[in-house]
Amino acid sequence: VSLIMLWLAMPALADTAAEIGLRRLIKGELREAIYWHAMARNIEPRNGIYYWREGVIWRDQATTLQNRDAAQKAAKKANLLFFKGMNVNPYYDTQNLMERIRLHRDNRNLLEKPAALEELTIWAERVYARSPHSPIVQLEYARTLAFSGKKQEALLFTRQMQSKHPESKAIENLINDLEQGVY
Repeated sequence: VSLIMLWLAMPALADTAAEIGLRRLIKGELREAIYWHAMARNIEPRNGIYYWREGVIWRDQATTLQNRDAAQKAAKKANLLFFKGMNVNPYYDTQNLMERIRLHRDNRNLLEKPAALEELTIWAERVYARSPHSPIVQLEYARTLAFSGKKQEALLFTRQMQSKHPESKAIENLINDLEQGVY
């Protein structure tokens, strides 16, 4: 009976550990935050959200660290966490794959072997196929298309988005970026 109760409590324990990690992160206690997020991931290894949360922390560290070697190690850790998170639920998880795309697209210089542009495009198409109505997914899809050399396709896609959501500043900003050749 007590084993069953413990098994049923695992999701709550993982959520509590993640919440403690978030509070530590807000206080600027990075090591403790990573510890508690890793604890949540280890308690509930079949929940991709914990991989994503810890991966985002490592990715953010990679982009802010002054020491290049430490930044590359943090980026490698983030990439591994996003990869493992994707594989926890490979058919429905979009968050881990989307963050992995962002890491390989926006922080290529921190990765030993960043994904090829064709691979990034395939990843972006996979995310878009899983969640075609998500505005965040649509924006990332367009950014990745542009980054991969398909700027006209990205611009056309983004203008179609704008016709459906004319009030969106994010879409307007992306169109401006695409027109100015940011990607």
